[in-house]
Amino acid sequence: MLDSRGCVIGEPFGSLHCAQYSIGPNGSHSASVRFGSARKQVLTMKQWMLLLCFSVLHSTAEATSLKTSDSPVKGMLSEEVSLPCSISPISDATPLNISWLKKPNDLLVYSYHLGSSRAGSSFEGGRANIDLSKLTRGDLTLTLLNLTFADEGTYLCQTTDSKREKVEKTVELEVWSVGQRPLILLSSLPTALSISLSCQSSGWAPAPQVSWIGGDGSLLGRGESEAMGQGKPIKVINKVTINAKDEQKVSCSLRNTLLDKEMRETVIITGDFPPSVSPWLIVFIVLLLILGVIAGVVFWQYSKKREAIRVKERQAAEAEREPLLEQYEKEKKNAKEEYDKLKSELSKARVVNKSEWARVTKNTTAPGMKEGFSSGNPYWEVAVREKDWIVGVIEDGMDIKTAVGGKDGSSACPEKGVCALSMKGSSELRALLSSPFPITPSEPPRKLGFLLDWEEKQLSVYDAERKQRLYTFNTEFKNKAVPFCL
Repeated sequence: MLDSRGCVIGEPFGSLHCAQYSIGPNGSHSASVRFGSARKQVLTMKQWMLLLCFSVLHSTAEATSLKTSDSPVKGMLSEEVSLPCSISPISDATPLNISWLKKPNDLLVYSYHLGSSRAGSSFEGGRANIDLSKLTRGDLTLTLLNLTFADEGTYLCQTTDSKREKVEKTVELEVWSVGQRPLILLSSLPTALSISLSCQSSGWAPAPQVSWIGGDGSLLGRGESEAMGQGKPIKVINKVTINAKDEQKVSCSLRNTLLDKEMRETVIITGDFPPSVSPWLIVFIVLLLILGVIAGVVFWQYSKKREAIRVKERQAAEAEREPLLEQYEKEKKNAKEEYDKLKSELSKARVVNKSEWARVTKNTTAPGMKEGFSSGNPYWEVAVREKDWIVGVIEDGMDIKTAVGGKDGSSACPEKGVCALSMKGSSELRALLSSPFPITPSEPPRKLGFLLDWEEKQLSVYDAERKQRLYTFNTEFKNKAVPFCL
């Protein structure tokens, strides 16, 4: 058995056997075994085994190692982080040389020696430090302030053991961040009932999880993400196509799942966006087309009646028959009343509602643009004279005098690359086609509005003051369309 001094009492020696283990003032270790016996003074095999045991304990006590984190340490951008490092077994680190280095070039981060410390050039201003009050407990933890993405990497904790031999161990640092508030943009309109949205945000590390959320909290989709740039931070662009609804709320959520932090932006899609979603607008267009056909038929009939009246007028003049003149005046009056009625109905049918007019004038372009258009849906306005003018667009590269055919526009038509309206005198408004089409507004226009839909290949002409559609051309421009006015 052992007493309080580490002595063995009893058989087989019949005396006291003591082993002493001590640590010197300079950190050295010593062990000794003292035996006493009235009968024997010779070392036995059991005594040698006891001495060997103390030698092993002495060797183990001298072994010094460092403990750090086995997994990477995570730190937030612009905040502080602690890189753990401690001596094992616990001992006073005050008299030791301590260094923190950054791999792979062993860049100095922080060093300590005999009460004096300093930081490396990239960590000056108190960005790197050790709590010196914890050195007595063997705690060498390094604290970094105001983290940047450049701080990310492998750090080496380094010191010396009791034999003045170098001991070191590494720890990994990862820098994370939450990006900026996202920006939602309209990407495209694939159809009249769907829209494509784009969500953009920068400053993320690692790349966030993107979700599109409806106003009721339902998941609309995760879209397709694209990371811009190399390394950190990351800029993310995510696109999604959704069905459009009136007064619809759509939110783009970006979440750093490792930090459990989120940034979100919300947009509202109003009833006027996207266009052409209202069934009333479709009904209006169909009725407008039907009225246009009716107006053409009535105008043709009116022309025939007017010609018949002229014939009767000549016959009445020749025969000087009063009854015939009375019949002529009656038919003329009836025809004029019918014409005025049709003209009034047609003018009302041409009126564009507020929602449609807002869509028409959405992409307003400065008047008189000479460079022309080759894409998009530009809208521009042109003020016209009271009489004798031709206004429209012509395909780039064509000679305007040859294509239009003079002031009367006799050779102008869409097939020849010209879409235009002409006013002959102060009342004869026509769409210049291969066979000119007469237009009968309630009042002669003073300002024309042009909407060129390049994708649908249509040019619509409006009375900009009265918000009435006058005519729509089907275009086949191969080159740019250039506005002109004669």
